[in-house]
Amino acid sequence: MSGCVVQLWLEDEDERRRKGLPFDLVETDFEDFASFLEAVDEDQLICASRLDTHYGENRSERVIHRRVPIAFRGRAVRRAELPTWRITEEVD
Repeated sequence: MSGCVVQLWLEDEDERRRKGLPFDLVETDFEDFASFLEAVDEDQLICASRLDTHYGENRSERVIHRRVPIAFRGRAVRRAELPTWRITEEVD
């Protein structure tokens, strides 16, 4: 998967919210943000990967250290936006 990365707030994410994580960074199969939003509006089942990240050398970079497969319906999306961080892969 190497599509559009979205900063995403989902409904009913109580466990993650208790950990202080208000949103997820999600890598989708969609080539752009507009296509992702169309799928959300059509309440499609969306398969993606939640990106577990940490800050890089500065606060403007998030480094991916793990991908976790997820799926959700478009109606579960409360809010979506493009992330402002530069997203990079962890280098061994």
